[in-house]
Amino acid sequence: MVSFKLVASILVFLLVGSIVAEARHARCDKHEHFDRCGKPLSCQRSCEEIRGRMCHAACIPTCMCNGDRVRDRFNKCVHPRECRRVPHLF
Repeated sequence: MVSFKLVASILVFLLVGSIVAEARHARCDKHEHFDRCGKPLSCQRSCEEIRGRMCHAACIPTCMCNGDRVRDRFNKCVHPRECRRVPHLF
């Protein structure tokens, strides 16, 4: 039989996780939206990977770029045309 403490701990963990996810929603930057089942940053479309990369990561609550925007090297959402305008500092 599953102990009451284990069940209570799981419920508290899920509750805290949903509260943190909702709090993250309030912090999405310009040109972003909150997605409860989004992709990790490493899997999102970027200036370097315009088409995106193959990623088999589980969905996570996170901010995603709006529409056709992609992540620049500073992880900001920009229009793909803006990727060429970013000066390379290295």
